[in-house]
Amino acid sequence: MANKVLIKRSAVQGKNALTTDLSLGELALNTYDGNLFFKKSPGGTDSIVTVVTLDGTQTLTNKTLTSPTINGGALSGTFTGAVTHSDTTASTSTTTGALKVSGGVGVAGTLFANEVAVASGSFVSFAGAGGSTRIRRDGGLNGLDLQTNSLSRVFIADTDGAMTVRSTTASTSTTTGALLVAGGAGIAGTLNAASIRINNSYTLPTADGGSSYVVATNGAGQLSFVDVNTIVVQTLNLSTNQDFGLLTENYTQSVNLGLVTEGFSTSYDWGVIATGGIVYPNQLVLPYYTVAQLPSSEISGQLIFVSNESGGAVPAFSDGTNWRRVTDRVIVS
Repeated sequence: MANKVLIKRSAVQGKNALTTDLSLGELALNTYDGNLFFKKSPGGTDSIVTVVTLDGTQTLTNKTLTSPTINGGALSGTFTGAVTHSDTTASTSTTTGALKVSGGVGVAGTLFANEVAVASGSFVSFAGAGGSTRIRRDGGLNGLDLQTNSLSRVFIADTDGAMTVRSTTASTSTTTGALLVAGGAGIAGTLNAASIRINNSYTLPTADGGSSYVVATNGAGQLSFVDVNTIVVQTLNLSTNQDFGLLTENYTQSVNLGLVTEGFSTSYDWGVIATGGIVYPNQLVLPYYTVAQLPSSEISGQLIFVSNESGGAVPAFSDGTNWRRVTDRVIVS
């Protein structure tokens, strides 16, 4: 019978040879695991090399694979370090592509992708303590739907990019409502609104008025269009010491001059009565001003009385630019 050559061996699962177990050129075998060992000593530094047999299904425990190529089958387990997959097959659905995952994918770090495509009716979710926020590709409505707590908040249409804010929260101030803008809002087109409230004080009319209509307020912030022909003007009574403000040129007012004869009254055209003018029966008293309080001289033909003019109290008239003394046309000073 031929002699058998037996090398060092062990039948204990997971037992590996040590550098002290082998001499250079000597082999050892783990007959349970099917691993072969030998010692190498580059530069005098001893180490054990493990030769792994890969016939059939093998379990690699605590092994380091340098640039491995895996063809076919399923890859499972926990991996450390960078893993590169060189397949460039494009993905057009959840079942196509270079990498297909039947379950979920958990990424503790940042995920970078050139494009993230979501199947119609599926979501990209952002969970947090305040409630779930998610983006949904709505194929039925042809658009992108932003939701919070499973309720649609903002919808962007595919066709024209029109954005709809679906919250119905009412606005009662500049800090409430379905859409809040901290700064200004620039609108190149037309703004259509059921109601517009300005500075939280004035509500604009919701219907147009006629050609002779003006905007009026009810004193409580509600504006509306009113026909000027229906506005009641309070009757002016030219009584003693009454200030009428600036009346328009050629304004005519009926004035009761007192009891001349019973029931008698007449009409007088007072022309322009300047701000502060006082009308007495049968006489016109000019409004009093100091030099420091002179009104605007922008309207020509006004008459006033300046009580402290440098040359003494004097009547003055406006020429459209300055107030001039009636006595010598010198500018009032």
